[in-house]
Amino acid sequence: MRLVIIGAGFAGMYAAARLRDINGASPEELEIALVAPEPALVVRPRLYEPKPETLTAPLVDVLKAIDVVYVQGSAETVNTKSRMVEIFSAKGAKKNLSYDRLVSTIAPDMGAGPRLLIEDALNKLGVETRLGAGVAALDKSGVTLSDGERIEAETVIWAAGIRAAPLTAQIPAERDNFGRLLVDRDLRVPGVAGVFATGDAARAACDDLGNYAPMSCQHATRMGAFAGHNAAAELLGVPAKPYHQKAYVTCLDLGEAGALFMRGWKRKVEMVGDVAKKTKQEINTVWIYRPRAERAAALASADPERVTDL
Repeated sequence: MRLVIIGAGFAGMYAAARLRDINGASPEELEIALVAPEPALVVRPRLYEPKPETLTAPLVDVLKAIDVVYVQGSAETVNTKSRMVEIFSAKGAKKNLSYDRLVSTIAPDMGAGPRLLIEDALNKLGVETRLGAGVAALDKSGVTLSDGERIEAETVIWAAGIRAAPLTAQIPAERDNFGRLLVDRDLRVPGVAGVFATGDAARAACDDLGNYAPMSCQHATRMGAFAGHNAAAELLGVPAKPYHQKAYVTCLDLGEAGALFMRGWKRKVEMVGDVAKKTKQEINTVWIYRPRAERAAALASADPERVTDL
């Protein structure tokens, strides 16, 4: 049996680690293949820092430690009827990879509570804001806002959020406005046999209160562990574990103004300034970093009930 994971992000990494720990399945009994352009985890929450090209964590040793096969390339097409993934290398070489189960892993509103703190920090840093207006047009000399205001600029940084990878559109299932596949509590894609979605590729309920996982590393890691468990469990005939995630924290780096640490869906402020800044640095360098390249440590890190246990 072969289980294919598309993507080496936070969800893909933890899905791979969890898969190998299910029911003691050997590599001969259950082959796990991870498809990605490079065998590295891009630590996306740190890309605002200097030298973003260095902010990756190698995964080759971790994958070897847990007997996961790395397949270099980009998944271009998915055929859910024939259960086949078409992969292209950087040089254009094509490869088809069959699967028995597939796991696709391909700036929130902060709310009223912390908004005054954020606005105060921006003011201290000399950052002007335009609230209640959107971008109507963008050209080589600046931006025109929806209220008619014109802002001349030589450089424009677009930070309007993210969407699921276009590959999700090839899976014949319902998606939300961000392109994420709708999944059930076991992270299966309803109506598409053998396919699970997780991380940024999935719109998953965190609880029974109407909260859905945002596109964040803390949700991707835990979702990946649950998706990995359930995909393998379905093949090996062991019980699935419904995904759930009650805890949720948001830590916002404010540059020279420090940071802001909030907890819960209503984003209750718990820490500000230098204390929050230190916590943010620990999150970026310890909490979300890949597990050690040791089999026992890597497998233990992907226990669904413990991942991102805040």
